[in-house]
Amino acid sequence: LCTMDELAAPLREVLQGLKKKWAEFQNEEPLWSVVMGFVHAIDWKERWIQALLAAQVGLLLVTVLTRKHATIQGTIFVAAMTVVYKGELLNELARKHWQEFSQQDYFDRPGIFFNVMISAPLLLGMFIIVINYLLACVGLLVKAKRMQIRHQAKQRGQTGDAGAGPSTTDGSKQSPGTKKAR
Repeated sequence: LCTMDELAAPLREVLQGLKKKWAEFQNEEPLWSVVMGFVHAIDWKERWIQALLAAQVGLLLVTVLTRKHATIQGTIFVAAMTVVYKGELLNELARKHWQEFSQQDYFDRPGIFFNVMISAPLLLGMFIIVINYLLACVGLLVKAKRMQIRHQAKQRGQTGDAGAGPSTTDGSKQSPGTKKAR
């Protein structure tokens, strides 16, 4: 039999490793300066970047405005999923041809720009669609349960229980013609 200390030892090692990694991360460049460096590295006046941002905002608006239309939502989801799934290929294609549409090369091998500017907003839209579908499913489950309860109540009313008299508070049936003492 193992003692609790023997079982907890590997967990302690993992926690110590996590604490060490967290400390290293804290000593590196702060996240805010990394984000601001990314923002300042982009030429926001380039037309294709403005068009990309407008398209992303438009797609998010369409996603929210069509929340009651499952076919449109499904189409948006599949299209966004395809772009995210093929992101590495699309990033590589943009890396090779960036001079044709941009003044500077934003498309590095890891795909940071592509992931932040294209994949992240698409994933946000996909998340909204999934949440919308879950809410719709909850609504349908509630509706189905209400219909089931009504159907069961209707069936109970049509069975032999109707002639047995009214129910008492403890669930037993009163005989016809007798009144319950209060």
